[in-house]
Amino acid sequence: MGSNPIFDINSFMKIKNILNLTFLPVIKLQYKQYLSLSKYLSYVLQILKSNILFKFNMINCITGIDLINKFKRFCIIYELFSVINNLQIQIKIFITSKEKLNSISSYFLSSNWYERELWDLFGIFFKNHPDLRRILTDYSFEGYPFRKDFPLIGITENLFLDVYGGLYLFPVMYSQKNRFFW
Repeated sequence: MGSNPIFDINSFMKIKNILNLTFLPVIKLQYKQYLSLSKYLSYVLQILKSNILFKFNMINCITGIDLINKFKRFCIIYELFSVINNLQIQIKIFITSKEKLNSISSYFLSSNWYERELWDLFGIFFKNHPDLRRILTDYSFEGYPFRKDFPLIGITENLFLDVYGGLYLFPVMYSQKNRFFW
């Protein structure tokens, strides 16, 4: 399977015209083209999936990046694939830590899992998600481990002890006595 063809600038102009978003900037970066948008995500994804020219009917991945020192702290990247046209596109969304994104699980069923991962690991909330709950960490887990301000050493640790017949939280014992971690 060879590499996917990349959109040329004419294809992006078609997208901009179909979406009626004349202000939508196009960024070319290392053989890939990116659409940069923020509040029109649901609308854009619905058009890209249903329009006969594009047919981006599969979502490969939704991932996040924590840009801790920026005002728009999180970068969410949606990777779409058109099986019919053999095309791939990435859509980047930059949001603050307080912003909520609309769920796209009604358009792409597989996005349910990715959105739950972003909620569990980054704390990014998705409105209208059918089942937004932790997926990779314990339900009693506090914090979001993929955020860059998450502490590397915890305050408590979980231990299962047969003697007590269950799971117990114990304070972490540090081997370096004269060192302060917080």
